[in-house]
Amino acid sequence: MSKLCAASSPDVVHLHGIWGPASLAARYLLNQSPKPAIVVSPRGMLEPWALERSRLKKSVAWNAWMKALVAKTDCFHALCDEEADSIRAIAPKASVVVVPNGVDLSGYAANGGSRQKSILFLGRLHSKKGLLPLLAAWSMLSSVRAQGWRLIIAGWDDGGFEATLRAEASRLGLDETVVFHGPAFGADKERLLGDCAAFALPSFSEGLPMAVLEAWGHRLPVLMTRECHLNEGFAADAAICVEPTAESIADGLRHLMETMDNAEREAMGARGRALVETRFSWTHIGGEMTDVYDSLLDGRKVPMSGQAAPQHEELSR
Repeated sequence: MSKLCAASSPDVVHLHGIWGPASLAARYLLNQSPKPAIVVSPRGMLEPWALERSRLKKSVAWNAWMKALVAKTDCFHALCDEEADSIRAIAPKASVVVVPNGVDLSGYAANGGSRQKSILFLGRLHSKKGLLPLLAAWSMLSSVRAQGWRLIIAGWDDGGFEATLRAEASRLGLDETVVFHGPAFGADKERLLGDCAAFALPSFSEGLPMAVLEAWGHRLPVLMTRECHLNEGFAADAAICVEPTAESIADGLRHLMETMDNAEREAMGARGRALVETRFSWTHIGGEMTDVYDSLLDGRKVPMSGQAAPQHEELSR
């Protein structure tokens, strides 16, 4: 049995995300005796794009508590090699382990169902997700829209951004082919993923997006940027690579909907499903994280992976 499972006290504290109240609380744990082993998963919050947002607030948090927490963190958990580089740019000497997100495939159908002519975005409605260039790209595809294709934007509104998106869709004359579904959970989310023909995430910045893994789990071909940090999908020919610009997204969508036929889209989705089964299932991922916890509990320092990256400019500047 893993020592983690047998523990009766918080010998390991795993912080998901940074900058918020939970990181401040974790900072105070540094004064406990004995101090618990601290694992920090930034979840994309140390990516260069993310660091430039609300920079003043982050500078205050960095000097007030985050700098001390980073210095005393026993292990950083990165979702991908790119995120590991971003962590090392802040903490060059930190121990970093790369373990991706995972998905539970037990409730997913092994085969796709009846697909509709629709492209799905599923996630929080935020400017970093590339939704404004996605709408601009959709406006360039009049021949595709004329064939009955729709763009479905599903997810919860983050800070009122949905109103901006709705206004832009109306301004571009897209009201009839862009559907704002609202939040989608449980059976509703499963239905959306089962009905759509493809998935799109033209994001400016991600840690490692669960939505893409879920789309692959449902055998959907994916259109995404390299900023999604799932280059395995491009290598496996399970995704189309685009830049987060209207022109690039339009080219990718045109290829997906006009150049490719149903059989080719299904084959791409099947390759995505196979990738998730072999690399991103929770059975595999859970074992990797348990090994990390056990190493910390045994007093073994989790080794650094890869090379140190160039340091970011100090956040306090």
